[in-house]
Order: sequence, then structure tokens, then C-alpha cells
Amino acid sequence: MAKKKNKKQKGQQFLSPEQYIRQKARTLEIGKCYVDNDLEKAGEGHIIVSRKHTGGRVSIGFYLVDIWCVGVKRSFYRLRMEDYELDEMIDSYQLNLRECSYDEVHNWIYGAIAFAEEAGIAPDKSFNLTQYFLEEDDDDIPLMEFDFGRKGKHTLVASSNLEASRYLPLLEKNLGKGNYDYILRVDEDDDFEEDEDDDFDEDEVEESEGPIYMRQLVDDIEINDLLGCAAILGLKIDTKASEEEIRRQYIEGVLSDPYDILCRLPNEDTAMLETAQNEHDNRVFYPDNYRMPLLYHYGFADEDWDEDGNRVIQIAKDFADAMSPHLATASEEPANMGRLIMEAVIDGLANLFGEIRLDEAKRYIKMVFDHKEDLNVDRLSQLVMGHSLLLDWMAVPLGPAHQSVYELPDDQVVFLSLYGWNTPEKLRDKIAQRQTIPSRKDYTMEEIIQSSSVLPIIPNPEAKNFHRFLQTTLGYDEEEAKEISFNLWYRAQHEEDESFEDGTYQDYFTKEVLRQAPKRIGMKQMNEAISALTNYMNAMPRWILKGHSPNEVNEL
Repeated sequence: MAKKKNKKQKGQQFLSPEQYIRQKARTLEIGKCYVDNDLEKAGEGHIIVSRKHTGGRVSIGFYLVDIWCVGVKRSFYRLRMEDYELDEMIDSYQLNLRECSYDEVHNWIYGAIAFAEEAGIAPDKSFNLTQYFLEEDDDDIPLMEFDFGRKGKHTLVASSNLEASRYLPLLEKNLGKGNYDYILRVDEDDDFEEDEDDDFDEDEVEESEGPIYMRQLVDDIEINDLLGCAAILGLKIDTKASEEEIRRQYIEGVLSDPYDILCRLPNEDTAMLETAQNEHDNRVFYPDNYRMPLLYHYGFADEDWDEDGNRVIQIAKDFADAMSPHLATASEEPANMGRLIMEAVIDGLANLFGEIRLDEAKRYIKMVFDHKEDLNVDRLSQLVMGHSLLLDWMAVPLGPAHQSVYELPDDQVVFLSLYGWNTPEKLRDKIAQRQTIPSRKDYTMEEIIQSSSVLPIIPNPEAKNFHRFLQTTLGYDEEEAKEISFNLWYRAQHEEDESFEDGTYQDYFTKEVLRQAPKRIGMKQMNEAISALTNYMNAMPRWILKGHSPNEVNEL
């Protein structure tokens, strides 16, 4: 299936940006580093340290460093940038930087901090967070000798009397009169320190808020992927036209038939559209345990973050405006209701087994809905297949690669779980690696039906006991216990993946759950906690519908 370039199909984030930086930034590989070419000559300059994510994006720490006196004057961060976004940022701010080794930037930054501390000047408070983009300042980093100060002295270069009044008392107190120099330099071209709303302010670096449009999003989709999206949506596109014209035809085709698009979208996506009608700039929160909405993959919406570090989807304004008048009527379409049945069953079975063939899914539907005499599963399948973006995204042909999945027999069409798998081979390799997990077992259709009624869900029999333990012994409230359960489930499913960066579920439970428990616990409670965790994890099913943790099963 077509996918948007350079972006992850599925991601999980259980920490705020600040928590993520403190706990994870130093585990990321160091990427490119830059230092201002004029740092030694001017006494002040910019330094950038990047950290590489496994998916190809980078996060950066950005520092304004004064090597003559003050040390780190200001710093900020940016998370999950594309490489080209970092290059564009450097170009747009007209920074005179050169690429260098990490060891060099480390020594410049910590050397400037140590020099400033001699005068009683601490780094800017922003460094409390951005320091985590740097390695620990210890003997593992080779020492490099640089000259700090101007002509051997601490030299304060202030851009205003207000700035001077902040530092001069410290210089006088810690260095003594005559042991430092002071320059008042008001540079009309230098807005960095004078203007609180300058270009380098952290809030200004973040992308400006405002509506987005489909054209901005469609331009980010590779042309071959866009043609694949158009084929799935049933759009007529002149494949021999220029790329510019293909993108125009795609957008026009989507916006000209909103009713058809709505009848193909998963229920979760249409719910986001309904919520977006009353939200600022069509930004809608989506929970961490929900995969990336399909609105994103087809150029209908983009991923964003709110000020609290929560994931949101920002829906393109022209797309939202076109869809809004048809939301109510499309949801009542008979074919749409049948699609919801097929999606719920196939999505659920795929998440239990990792993959499910169409003939197996149809057998499940027949067993569950055998009391409905008017439900013809074969007719329902023909009606839905090819008219569901969710199932199109999951479907993979087992027959000839050139053949459409809808031209193959039911036993040659397989649907993959959307949680982190791109191909049947990759998914099966991961399943094979997990044969040693104690709770891993093969469920029969009868077992699934007995435990889940209509939706294919396997509950964890230890969920209630574990949930009660988290609340009564450790002091967590109900919502916190739910989050802990989900985090444990997610780590257990993904910790063998090479790209997984969040650590084992044992580390998470020990370092974050036990150490941060609201109630103080002793050795007895610690042993009880390990026992409760073991029982809970050993009884945990391998796949849970849509990523919900076992304690949420009864709420679905």
C-alpha cells in the first residue's frame, strides 16, 4: 500500500516532550553537530547538536553560547525534524555554521559553562532540559583545550543596560573590581537579545499555527504513492500528466466526491472529522493507543503536537469543509454499516493473530452472526471489499503480485495487523521470535467467540487483580493504572523490535512504576509487585484489539 514518504506509519509516545528528552534523548545516536564559524572571533555563537531517530528523523538541541563570559545564554530544542527541515532552519536564519565533531561542541559548551561559573554565572534555565541532548560531562569525552574569555579576562558584552545590570554585580562579587571587562554594544541588526519576540525564540521556531490545506500535504507524498492512493480511492487520474497536474487532479477528485470518501473511511477517522468541526484549526487529539489515522496517509491531515505534548491530527481545511455537510448522511449508508462490521472483525482478528485470511474472517462472521438470517457474508464481503480504506491498507495478496486482492480467492487474501508491520515476511519473522513468550498461544475461533461475543478480543484473566494491586498497594488512581497497563502491553509486544527505543517492560515497571509510586513501598511490597507483574504478564495475550490494554476490554 502507498505510504507517505519519510514518516512513520505507526508511533507511540507515552511521555511529554520534556519527559522524553530527559529519559530518552541520550539513548539516541549522535548525529551532525555544528558550531558558529565566528565563535572565537565574536565571543558568542550558535551551536547545534542533533540526535538521530531510527526512522530517519532528528531531534536537536540549539544553543547560544558566550565563550567570553556568560556561558549558555539561551537554548531550545526541536523534536523529530526531517533532515531537510534542519537544513532549511539553518539557511532561513542565515547562520554561519560549520559541521564539526561532537567532542568539539561538547568542549565548547561545557568549557564555556565552567568559565562562566568562575564568575558565579549559571547557564540559562533552559539548559536544565537541553543538556540532555549532550552526553554526560565526564572523562569519556576527550578534553580539548580552548581559550575562553577575551585577552584572558571575563568580558561581558551586553546589548542593553538591563542585561548589564543582571551580570555586573556577579562579576564584581566573584572576580573583584578590575578583574573583568565590560562592553555595552547595542547592535540594531542583532535582534537575538534585544527583542523578546525575536526569530530565535523557541516559540517562534515552532511552526506557526493556522489552517493547512490539502495541497501542502499532497506535495509531501511521492508521486507513485499518490497514484496508489488514487487507485484505492477510485479516482480517475491521467498518469501521463505532469506531477503538478497529477496532484491537482488528485485533490480535485477527492474534494468533488466527499460522500464516497466518507463511506470508505474507518469509523475512528470520521469521528475525528466530526470533532474537528468545533476545534481550532481542525486540530483533533488522538490517543496514543490508536494507530496513525488513515486521514494522514492520503494527504487529508497531518500529525501535530499540542502545547502539552499530546499528539493531534490537523485536518486540511478544504478537506474538512468539503466533508462536513455529508457526515451525518454518510454514516447512515447501508453499505457503510456493513463495512463497519467487516472492519471490526478483520481488524480485531489481525491484531490477535498478526494476520488473518479472508476465508477465516468470513467463517468467524458466520459463526458470530448465525442468528441473523438476513446477513449474507459473501454478499457483504463483495459489497465492502474495495470500498474500505482500512481493509485496503491491511490487505496483501498471497497470489501473483500483479493481481488485485479482489481478483483472488478468499484463501489467498491476507490482512495484516497495522501495528508496526510492513510486509507478511517481516511480521512472520517477528512472530517467530516471540515463540518463547509464556502467554503466547494459538486461539481457536471458538475460544475467541466465547471470550468476546461479537468483537474478537481475548481478555487477560489477571487484569483485575493487577489493576487492584496498582491502586491499593502502590497508590495509583484508575486512569494511571490504565496507562501503566497499556505501557506494559505495548513494551511486551515490541521490545524485540530493533527499532524499539522504549526499553523492556521490566525496566519500565521497576524504574518508572515502582520508583514513582504515590505510596512508599518497602521490600515486602517490592516482592509483591514483582509477583503481581509476573502473573499479569504471563497471562497477557499477544495481540489485543486496537492496542487496548486488557483492563479496558470490558469497556469496549
